[in-house]
Amino acid sequence: GIAAADSNFLLLAGPAPNGWQTESDVRTEASIVDDMIEMYEGNSMADRLNWYEQGHGLDGEITLKSLGANAGNYSTHDPLFNYYTSTFSLLGSMVEDEANGIFDSYPVNQYAHAIVNDLFDDREGDTNSDGVETEAILVTGLWMRVYHYLYENLRLCAGTVDTRMMLRNVDRAAAFWIGDKQTYGSNTVGVLLYNLAERTSLLFGQDEGEANVNTEFLATLTEMRVTIESEECSAELGTDSVGYEKMHQYVTDAVRQMNILLVQRLIHFLSTDSSKKFTKLYVLSLIPQIQSCSASDYEYFLNNVILTKPYATESVTMAHLQKMYSCLGVTCEDIGSYSGDRVPQCDGAKVEPLIPLASYLPISDVHLHSKMDRDIRQMKILLANGNQAAAKDMYKRGRNMVNRDFISGYSTPNTLQHFASGM
Repeated sequence: GIAAADSNFLLLAGPAPNGWQTESDVRTEASIVDDMIEMYEGNSMADRLNWYEQGHGLDGEITLKSLGANAGNYSTHDPLFNYYTSTFSLLGSMVEDEANGIFDSYPVNQYAHAIVNDLFDDREGDTNSDGVETEAILVTGLWMRVYHYLYENLRLCAGTVDTRMMLRNVDRAAAFWIGDKQTYGSNTVGVLLYNLAERTSLLFGQDEGEANVNTEFLATLTEMRVTIESEECSAELGTDSVGYEKMHQYVTDAVRQMNILLVQRLIHFLSTDSSKKFTKLYVLSLIPQIQSCSASDYEYFLNNVILTKPYATESVTMAHLQKMYSCLGVTCEDIGSYSGDRVPQCDGAKVEPLIPLASYLPISDVHLHSKMDRDIRQMKILLANGNQAAAKDMYKRGRNMVNRDFISGYSTPNTLQHFASGM
């Protein structure tokens, strides 16, 4: 990173032309890149494990292990984290026959650490690495920590409205996404999520100087920063303030970009069949969100990708994934085509055609209203995790009964409150 006028602040890569100027001290967050570099360059799996667990041993250092192992200290009231812990608790009890709340011998709120640790165990005694354990850190613990700081701002916008803390949270999300060694638009310099998006965007023809995902993600963070500085949040108005409405949209837009990255990585590994471990990693990174929407599609990926060697054809697996785009908040246009037309861009109208609702076959398009059950399903998960505030927010503002368009973005969601009030 390039030091700003105050050496405590950083100028991080992107957005063009001047980069992301932090307004708070997030050097600790941005410096996790140093441990990631050491992991990539480690001479043995033991060395890499040590960098993962111990880092450089500096006071106040955020270790890569802590991103997953300490997630419960940060994300307990974050909706996506609730979906993930619920799903991994289910996997632990039904697949691995473990006690409730345990996944792969770890408390379920440490699922990200459990995944990374399991990948290390699989390679014990092996000096070579395909990088799967390192990439797992990015798309499990780090990914969720970025989401946490964005969702935390939504809560603060309706609560204490701590402007200083909210601005720092935006910088924290940017620092964890970019890191302090990234060069603008580079797919060779840098090792965090920004760099992963740069490398992935090339495979989908979505890189014009900077990956679309990075450009859109950082543009959303910029809008969030402006709203905070404009003091549009209000403790008095709470969730009814203009700022809260905007913050809600920013979190939705940011998750959209974060999920595009995960989906594109999964498509890459499904299509190349180059590594079953990477394929399973990305299914694990998405399956909790899928489970929150559809039990049948969750079971499909569980049975055909995670538990056994896939016997389904690539096209069938891809069809199940594409059917879940609306659940993940992305569109066919967002994902695009992979490697030219090796996997063509899907058609949104064909991805979710008119399908029978139980025994009833509708003659008109009722997709919007048919997703009401997703809101209900997700509210149940939130309530089971004691997250009444998020459940109430979903009841009031909705999430799934929304039209998504690549150009115009999201329509205002239909909500359960709307139907309950007869409006």
